[in-house]
Amino acid sequence: MKTISRSTLFGILLLATASAYAATSATTFQVTATVSSGCVITATNHDFGVYTPSSLADNINGSNTLTATCTLAVPYSIGLDIGTGTGASAASRKMTRVGGTEMLNYSLYQAADRLVVLGNTLGVDVITGLGTGLAIDHTVFGKIPAGQNVPAGNYADTVTATITF
Repeated sequence: MKTISRSTLFGILLLATASAYAATSATTFQVTATVSSGCVITATNHDFGVYTPSSLADNINGSNTLTATCTLAVPYSIGLDIGTGTGASAASRKMTRVGGTEMLNYSLYQAADRLVVLGNTLGVDVITGLGTGLAIDHTVFGKIPAGQNVPAGNYADTVTATITF
């Protein structure tokens, strides 16, 4: 009579057990996420440089950059408030002399031709765009009108840029 070794017997039992578990079953599950629409805005300072009242015939031009970063395909608008100068409007903003009350008028525009004032009325005088997921630069063009006779000093204003999406 032939005897079966323990290791052979164990192998046979292991194969019998493995074949008992060879059937499978599967299920599915979903993987989800929500992409929120959003925008952030940054701005560089607008420095006109030196305004010389003695050259009363020359406007002083300058520019700065607003950068909008919005989710892909999100429409947005960027508007500017009138600043902090007393009596200012979108068409005529006012820088105040630091330490004084004198005003230096200036305006901010949407394009280099300086024809369309940049304000804060949606659908009227704002910058519009469509998000790409990347930073998009928008140039703000400024002008200090010639002919202002003001005292020497540093003049400043603070303008708030708001992005609506």
